[in-house]
Amino acid sequence: MRNSEMQDKLNYLKTFDENDIQGKIKYLIDQNFHLLTLDPDITPQKLFYFISNLSSICHNTALCLAMHLYTVWGIRLFTSQNEFVTDCLDQVKEQKKLFASLNEPSLHFIHSKNFKEKDYSITATEEEDGYLINGIKRFVSMEPLVNYLPVYCRLKNYKGNDYGIITLIIPKETKGIKVNQDWDSISMGPSESNSITFEDVFVPKENVILNSNAFVRETDVLGLLFRLAISSVYVGIGERALQYLYQKIRSQRVPHHDKPLAFFPGAQFNVAEMLILNETANSQILELCRSINEYLNSSRSYTTMKELKKKSLITKEYTTISTIKLVEFALKTVGVGGLSSRSPLAKLYQDVLAGPFHPPQKDVLYEIIAKDFLGIVPYKSRW
Repeated sequence: MRNSEMQDKLNYLKTFDENDIQGKIKYLIDQNFHLLTLDPDITPQKLFYFISNLSSICHNTALCLAMHLYTVWGIRLFTSQNEFVTDCLDQVKEQKKLFASLNEPSLHFIHSKNFKEKDYSITATEEEDGYLINGIKRFVSMEPLVNYLPVYCRLKNYKGNDYGIITLIIPKETKGIKVNQDWDSISMGPSESNSITFEDVFVPKENVILNSNAFVRETDVLGLLFRLAISSVYVGIGERALQYLYQKIRSQRVPHHDKPLAFFPGAQFNVAEMLILNETANSQILELCRSINEYLNSSRSYTTMKELKKKSLITKEYTTISTIKLVEFALKTVGVGGLSSRSPLAKLYQDVLAGPFHPPQKDVLYEIIAKDFLGIVPYKSRW
């Protein structure tokens, strides 16, 4: 699909009600955008271009679809594939099914020998021909439309030397699954990111897509793709703020002057600050895209992944914080009217504040980056 054709289809989303995220996603599925990362020719830059452009039109829709897209791509990249995985991916193509995000296991500073089973949110009890799953999967973006729930599960009473975490795909209609309508965040409210409870959910062994010994080795790439997707969403929000401000200050009159706000130095300085933030965020993401693409198309190593992981963390932090600053400059430029509940900028600001809370959260992210620079091995002593 040519970029111009894609943009025309995305622009049609502007005809939808702003909060009709389900309707927008169904439209995008009908246009086969949910298949983007099943394309053998997909690249990180293509994913960035699509998500950021979608986000500049509707960031809630972009966030929800991005969770499906990065997860599908990550699962497709696993070196071990079984018949069940192949069937699930075929269902995405043939039955327009959607995946939830796999999320992050959040084990950044925990050695396997110090792992506490009681502190892990989802557990798997081994049965003769499968597993009983119990626990809660939180923050399932666009939960009402999701069909497949990929989850990390800690094996109960595990005695091995690794984390004892397996990766499963659970169809959402499986008996014992309960949806909790508990999403009430002030940011990204329309994303309907509800939690899901598993109560003795039986899952056959063929639903296991990664055993515990492959967990760390195979899932690092998912973290890279997740941070690329999140960064792309927030850069798109920045683009939308710039688009709005461009139109607003060219028409907003200044009392006792004949010229619009765009002619005044203060407004121009703020616009320049916004453009610098937007341009540098775009450049940082493109560099991450280049690095991920190089990693996927060459021999992989621990050292390469370590450096790439650091770069993806820096990119996520820089793009989310830069976008918050960008929207703040936009609010400062238009004045008090930007705080109106009807103002697009007020809504963007409310949602963009979620940026630092996407995993890993800001304090953990800073700690990872600093410890790496200082040569501190967190598994031996975190503090």
